[in-house]
Amino acid sequence: MERVYLCVVMNWSVKLAKSLRKDKTLQRHYFIQVICQLAIALCICTVLISSFLIRGFEKTIEDKIFNFWSHIRISNLGNSVNPIGESPVRIDTKSIDPKNIVKITPVINKGALLKHEENIEGIVLRGIDIGAKQAFDYTRPQQLSYLKESEVPLILSNRTMDKLNLHLGDPLLINIIDSTAKSLRAKVVNTYSTNIEEFDEQIALTDIKVIQKINRWDSSEYSWVEVQAQTKDDITALAERLYTQLPDVAVDTIYSIYPQLFDWLALMKKNELIIFIVMLIVAIVNIMSTISIFVIEKTKLIGMLKVLGAKNKSLYDMMYYQVAMIILRGVLIGNGLAIALTAILYYLKPIKLDPSIYYVSYAPILFDWKAAIFINLLTIITCLISAYLPLRTISKISPIKVVEFS
Repeated sequence: MERVYLCVVMNWSVKLAKSLRKDKTLQRHYFIQVICQLAIALCICTVLISSFLIRGFEKTIEDKIFNFWSHIRISNLGNSVNPIGESPVRIDTKSIDPKNIVKITPVINKGALLKHEENIEGIVLRGIDIGAKQAFDYTRPQQLSYLKESEVPLILSNRTMDKLNLHLGDPLLINIIDSTAKSLRAKVVNTYSTNIEEFDEQIALTDIKVIQKINRWDSSEYSWVEVQAQTKDDITALAERLYTQLPDVAVDTIYSIYPQLFDWLALMKKNELIIFIVMLIVAIVNIMSTISIFVIEKTKLIGMLKVLGAKNKSLYDMMYYQVAMIILRGVLIGNGLAIALTAILYYLKPIKLDPSIYYVSYAPILFDWKAAIFINLLTIITCLISAYLPLRTISKISPIKVVEFS
């Protein structure tokens, strides 16, 4: 019998809440609901888009850095702070345990001057296996052919090409910075662009065998060896393992080599947290204000219901139902807006950026389901909890005073 009574109580409170919510004749009441829903929708839409943009920036820039430099650098102890790596490290790459390793890239660097007509530009020649680097993400799909015996193949950044007034396939001279002057004929076989100034203005890719020959190093001597882990979560553990396994070498992660880039990304993550907190506070204030207005407007109704025997819990249920519907509708509208705007940003790329500042030419988007679910759940739960305080005023409404002043 008691269970039936509770069901009946719940039934009338929810039905009354539905009628109050749908009754558009109560213009002010209905208008307040719409405003609150829109406020929540705008808050969650702002947070979701900010989150997707920041994650897009983070992944795009990390991919550029990881693709260009890999995750871990193994070098001579004296080369860990040397940007060129003049002292060779001798490593048999086949002896490295391949567990959690995707790729191992030997690298030899050499300082040089590039000359074309009257234009001269200082550069670091980065010797790699040109053939294995065909999948380099920021080069053209196909490279030009060259004369292996008489020409040095070069892959230059678009910035360097512009500075030297070069075009794809043009010949130029390489002046090696060494104890004895050397000039080599070269040919631009491909171009690349990362939009990261530290890379594009300083690095020219070439064949590792060319620099091995210039330095008179054997096939197992390199400036350093780069190791790509399976995932970025494996980087730290893999670096520690390699440091233990390989004696007398320096093992550095990309995070310690380019801390300024990753510090910038970490700062963006802090901005995401700040935006989320601010928007959540706005949503909470809206919910609390809305409930307070509802309670004030419905003081007479609440008093009459108490006279008729309604319990505070039933009145709480009635108001909570209205609040829950406002929150859920606001969240759904906000998610719909966020998905629509995210699709526009992803496919049309309408927001153009200065790559010299942001390292990308447009605003990148990465849709993260986990982040979206977390943001939605936390918003809903926080808003529902914040509704408790103003609802407590229902228990303080005296039915006698309400009837007396009616």
